[in-house]
Amino acid sequence: MRSSALIVLVAAGCASGKSASDVDASEAVIDAFVMPDSSCGALPCDAIHVSRSGNDTAAGTKTAPMKSINAAITKASTAVPPLAVFVHSGVYPESFTMKSGVSVYGGFDDAWTQNPSVTTEIASPTSPAVTIDNIMVPTLLVKMTIKTPDAISPGASSVAITITGSKMVELRDLQVLPGIGAAGTDGIDGSVGAGGGNGAGGNPGVERSGG
Repeated sequence: MRSSALIVLVAAGCASGKSASDVDASEAVIDAFVMPDSSCGALPCDAIHVSRSGNDTAAGTKTAPMKSINAAITKASTAVPPLAVFVHSGVYPESFTMKSGVSVYGGFDDAWTQNPSVTTEIASPTSPAVTIDNIMVPTLLVKMTIKTPDAISPGASSVAITITGSKMVELRDLQVLPGIGAAGTDGIDGSVGAGGGNGAGGNPGVERSGG
């Protein structure tokens, strides 16, 4: 049995004047849709590209992709306006933090076309795998399998995605597979019981004559 939620939503109400207890968690993820350039189909025209065979010192183009999603997100966030990140199929052993306006798309094949027959898998060594915090502009996470390991520390959870203080995030076509939460710490032994009462007196003896 998995002891943690697939996605943890903690809605912060500071942007709307509500306290956290007043905001329904469903408000943390809304139908914010980033309209793509019509000349590029359903995807943004400009993006930083990531491949397992890439290099984080590369330019992030199709022919010179970066290697890690985190590095690509950082690079994409420095552009004005921010760029998207396109992630080639493969297994990425990392966790990452989303940034405002940097949408991340997985499922790209060797031609850098989104292909339903290939998979981009985030096999994070830590929990959570994806952190989304304080994002208030349309930002998407699309077409990925996101995994986290089983928890180890007693009572700990394994969480795949955390969303806090955000209202403009859309999650699409994701398979979210958190690990198993760890068992709680064993309880302490009970105190020693009180001593028993004195036993009752024995019955009187019986005389027997010899035959």
